[in-house]
Formats: sequence, C-alpha cells, structure tokens
Amino acid sequence: MARPVTRSLVLGTFLFVTLPLSGYLLVGHARIGDSIFETIVPQAYLALFGYTHFLLTFTVYMSAANRQHFVSTPRNVFAFLVAPLAPLFGLMLWYGLAMNERYQTANALLFFVITAFNYYHLTRQAFGVLQLFKGGKGMKAMPPWIRTAENLFLLSLTVQMLITYKTDLHFDPSRTMTWLVLPVCVVLFFVVTAGYVVGIRAGSDRKQTLTAYAYLMVQALAAVLTIWYSALYIAALAVHYVEYHVVMAPRVLKSPGDPRDTVLGFFKRVPLALYGFLVAGSIGWWLMVQAQPTHPTGGARFLVHLLDGIFVFHYVIEMSIWKFSDPYFRKSLGPLYT
Repeated sequence: MARPVTRSLVLGTFLFVTLPLSGYLLVGHARIGDSIFETIVPQAYLALFGYTHFLLTFTVYMSAANRQHFVSTPRNVFAFLVAPLAPLFGLMLWYGLAMNERYQTANALLFFVITAFNYYHLTRQAFGVLQLFKGGKGMKAMPPWIRTAENLFLLSLTVQMLITYKTDLHFDPSRTMTWLVLPVCVVLFFVVTAGYVVGIRAGSDRKQTLTAYAYLMVQALAAVLTIWYSALYIAALAVHYVEYHVVMAPRVLKSPGDPRDTVLGFFKRVPLALYGFLVAGSIGWWLMVQAQPTHPTGGARFLVHLLDGIFVFHYVIEMSIWKFSDPYFRKSLGPLYT
C-alpha cells in the first residue's frame, strides 16, 4: 500500500466502480425490480470481481509448504482444513437434500448467520488493509488508542448493516435498535477522526495519514450504502474485491519458491496465466449456474449448489491465513508485507 499506483487503484475503485454500479442498481431496481441483478452489468461485475476473488483463495493450498503447515498439528488441521471445508460441502448437502425447503425456519436462521459473517468479514478485511495503509515510520506518532477506535467503529457499522438487513433491507429510523447503534457509529466516527487529527499534530506524515483516513472513509461510505439499502452491498464490495487481489498478489507471486509447487511455480513465472485462469473459472462458474434449471431435482441439485459454501469457506480460511502471530506466517509473509 506504499505504492501510489496501488493506493490509487484501491481508492479509485470506489469512485469508478462502487458509485456507478450503485446508481445502476438503484435506477434499474426502481424500474424492473429484483431482476436487475440478472442483467449483464452486475453479472459481469460479479464474475470478474467477485468470483475471481473467491477462487483466488484456493491458491493457498497450492503451496506445499502451506499444506505441510496445515497438517502439522491437530489444531491446524481443524483451522485450515476442517473448519473452512466443512461449510463448503455442508451447504451443498443442505440445499442439495432440500433441507432449506423442509426446515424453513432453520434455513432463515442459517442465512442470517451467513449474512452476519459476510458483513463481519468485510469490516475485518477493511481493518487489516487500513493497517497496511498506516504501515511504516510515517504514522508512528498516531495515538496508541487509534487502532481500538478504528476497530470499534468498523464493528459498529457491521451491526448497523445487519440491522438494515433485518428491517426489510431498508434503513428504518423507526426501529429502536437503529437508534441504539447509530449514535454509537456517529460517536466513534468523530473519535476516529479526532485521532487522525491528533496524529497529524503530533508529527505523523500528513500525506500518509490523510490517505489512510481516506481509505477508512471509503470503506465507511461503502458500509453506509449497505446501511441505507442492503441490495447495494454487492456494489459496496468492489473495494473489498480489488484490495483482496492487491494484497494476495505478493503472497501468490512473490513468496519463496519451492520445487514441489508445480502449478504455483508456473503461475509465478507467468502471472497473466493465473488471472486468465481465475477469469475463465469465474465465467465457467457463472455459465454453470445460468445453465441450471430453476427447480433442479435429484443429482442436479447437488451440482447447482456445489459452490454455495465457497463464501463461508472464504470467510473462515481468511480468519486463519493472515495471523502473523503464527510463527510460520510471520516468517514466510513478514518480508512481503512489512
């Protein structure tokens, strides 16, 4: 995030993707209802931005050193294999066996939990990337409590997004929960802003501090779009998708080589092949979904829902593969991100 082109790419995504797509969805939704999500613009966006970011996660399993670490202890087996892969196949079975139709209340609860996990994952990544924006010596003068304030601010936005989701997908000022959480969001916003002002006055690099603050505000505005209307969440995710590619690129392409990594080694030598593979896989995924019948039966149900769990898989594995408290990741990833 120290490179101007990287910062511009991440921040510019909000201006040139999130906002135009939000406008498209709002205008189209008012005209033709939920079918707007089936039109070519949001579908192409999801295929090129969203699906590629999910598929990119699987590259962590292409590294032989990673796989060795993943099975080195029972705890690692659970964290890197059982916990992320269980929902990948579990949701396929849930929908493939039509459990969602038999147990509709349980299915509604399941979907709510996944949505909450979704929003939480968004703000957790935003918090982590924000620390990359603040990396280096330029912001050493920031107050020591600023990380806690940033964390609480993003978590408060997570809760407010979830409240909107539960109020018919629209912001509802008449709800008691809204007025319990919204003031907290506002207070924490001013606390965080004050922290950045204190940092600049204490000697933090002005340009880097303002850039980090701009990133935080971009993510806050993306959350505000979702808080206002949950259907805009797919547009709000644009920055999340792009920054994930930016952050994962060093991990995939610049990590230490290993002669056992045949496929990963090829992608390191030919990076365009990796992204071509991701795009092709995303388009194939989209075509497979589009080709399925509306109400599949038998074995076709399992095929249709094969990748339903990839979202939860992604959320769970991401909770473990960025833990720099793990000596393995601190040693292998530290030089790439510090």
